Amino acid sequence: QGTHFFQNLVANNVGYFTANPKIADGFADWNWLAQQSAVSEKIYTRHLHLDEPSIVRMDGARNRGVILKPAAS
Repeated sequence: QGTHFFQNLVANNVGYFTANPKIADGFADWNWLAQQSAVSEKIYTRHLHLDEPSIVRMDGARNRGVILKPAAS
């Protein structure tokens, strides 16, 4: 399903981020994410709902992007 999943993302013009700390490629603030209230939790996923919006910026041409935490954080 992996290649089909990514094909669907690309075909529908959906951006995505990857973070691979083993090669210093991106990062996530896992501690901050763990402190947020979850709407639901499964084995591999947590659905969060933030009180304030976050800002997401992507530059697919340069393979760069950022997700900014809400200003109240």
